[in-house]
Amino acid sequence: MMKLFKYDWKRDSNTIYSVLAVLVVAQLLLHWVGTSRGWEPMIKIGLGLMVYVCAMVVMVITGSKAYIKNLGSYQRRLVPIHPIYHILSALLFSTLTMVAVFAIAVIHGLLLIPWSELTAFLELGNMQLTAWDVITAVASGIWGTFFIMLLVYFSITVGAVVNIRGKAGVWVGIIVFIIITNMISLISETIFEQAGSAANFGIVQIESGSSAVPDTVSVSSLGTGLGSFLFELVAAALLLWLMAWPIRKKLEI
Repeated sequence: MMKLFKYDWKRDSNTIYSVLAVLVVAQLLLHWVGTSRGWEPMIKIGLGLMVYVCAMVVMVITGSKAYIKNLGSYQRRLVPIHPIYHILSALLFSTLTMVAVFAIAVIHGLLLIPWSELTAFLELGNMQLTAWDVITAVASGIWGTFFIMLLVYFSITVGAVVNIRGKAGVWVGIIVFIIITNMISLISETIFEQAGSAANFGIVQIESGSSAVPDTVSVSSLGTGLGSFLFELVAAALLLWLMAWPIRKKLEI
């Protein structure tokens, strides 16, 4: 699996490094312009978040294109390893590229954003976070990234398998992604949450009121968070098994 991952990384490393370099330069310019012109902290943070979102979208597109290319590669499927490793190497690639963006965001926050601005942002969302909450939120974010990319790749796989002609597979993949994400979210909320009280991302809980800004951002209780995580783990295992099927059967996709 690591050899496949190294091959994917080497093939797309120029794109990844270019995106990360542009991201760093853009954030530095944004910070310099915002500071020199006296922009409000929330404006600088908001524009900075938009830049990070754009970088993450590019990373998702890059990873998805690499997965589609690998999925249709007959030579790659002849490699004598378990089919699931082909998928896990692609997921590892996409997850690490997204983590790289998150790491730059953390370094950006620690080095360039004054503590007073960070405090104002936390107070705006009434975020009650401890050191353990931050660690747990980071772990939840990494798992959430992995799980979201798994859903994306599952939808791509289904679209490739049922593709009839033209771009029919693309639309099938989009429909499958919408259905599977809503289905998993609905089941998770029905089993592990009280209706209308909160929304979970992994084990991070966001309790919202009538306003657009969350009332509280905190880490869920162990029972709720662990149950949701175990459910997602089982769902991930099932999706991986289904995705490995066309590779195992050597289907032309």
